[in-house]
Amino acid sequence: MHSLRRFLVVPLLALILPSNVAAQAERTSEELFNQGVSLYRSGKFDDAVEAFSKASTASPKDARIFNWIGFLYLRLEKYSEAVAPLEEAVRLKPDDSEALTNLGNAYVSVRRTADAIDAFKQVIAANPKSANAHYNLGNVYSKSGRYADAIASFRKAVTLKPEDAYAQNNLGYAMQLSGKSDQAVPAYAK
Repeated sequence: MHSLRRFLVVPLLALILPSNVAAQAERTSEELFNQGVSLYRSGKFDDAVEAFSKASTASPKDARIFNWIGFLYLRLEKYSEAVAPLEEAVRLKPDDSEALTNLGNAYVSVRRTADAIDAFKQVIAANPKSANAHYNLGNVYSKSGRYADAIASFRKAVTLKPEDAYAQNNLGYAMQLSGKSDQAVPAYAK
């Protein structure tokens, strides 16, 4: 009977131990996440990246962590390094508008125009009333010389957020570049 108990105890410990290890890893991941946020708020971006990178090892399926890493690389102007963690964030949570916006901005910075357009269109599909997404899409179109598309995007942005001076200005600029200077003036005036 003694050997039977020993046999039953081992599987029970095997069932209990992983949950304790998982709980410890989750606490560690959350602590590292909070540390990363705190370091970011203190302006210590490189240290924040390190904390979030450690958190991603402890919790490799947490899209928030990868979004933060990518966002910090964008802030550090390490655009090519921002792409992979942001792609991972979107892979883990495809409907995350914030991660998609960050990814779109990373793509713009590394001159992946078609990918940037796709990312911003995904944000718009998830949130059609996002003036910022329409504005960002308009900027990508404008930079790639697609002025008619840029004008349409900027018009949507200013319809959603008429007080946005940047969107009004960029609408005017896209109109001017497309040869519609007479229509650009009212947008510039606003």
